Amino acid sequence: MAFTVTQAQSGDALAKNDTKPSKEERKEFKKEKRDERTSLRKLEDNEVNYQSKEAFYSIYGDLPGVEWTKGKYFDEAIFDVEGISTTAYFDYDAQLVGTTSEKTFADLPVSAQNRIKKEYKDYTVEKILFFDDNEDIDTNMVLYGGEFNDEDNYFVELKKDNKVSVLQVTMDGLVGFFTELEK
Repeated sequence: MAFTVTQAQSGDALAKNDTKPSKEERKEFKKEKRDERTSLRKLEDNEVNYQSKEAFYSIYGDLPGVEWTKGKYFDEAIFDVEGISTTAYFDYDAQLVGTTSEKTFADLPVSAQNRIKKEYKDYTVEKILFFDDNEDIDTNMVLYGGEFNDEDNYFVELKKDNKVSVLQVTMDGLVGFFTELEK
């Protein structure tokens, strides 16, 4: 009888291990779900979600001069924090995805500054945005028409002639090409 119980318990353990999806499967499932949510978001109406406004006020309070817009993927609240223009992005569930705020070249990690000065010396810095991710939710951010993983990043717009390139800079100072804009 003891043997039967032991065998049944180990069988249960095997069954649990067999049904657990691999890391890659979980990642793919998460991506499919996110893509599905993004698609659904595009289909919604053109009005800013009332719940997004309520979520904003519960986080930031009743700030004066908040401007609301309905973006392609998010409800966007534009406001000033200590004189700095900030945009808060709320997803289809009225959850804060993150914020962007204007920064200066000096705000970038030193290693990123050095690399940009060296590799893009013929370019002019047009604008720098800092994206501060809300780590509590899984929704990825979409900026400049491109989606990126949930993490804090700087985005540096560089102009040369009529070409504007956007670089993505991590908090560790890694610099990578993100996209090109038509101006």
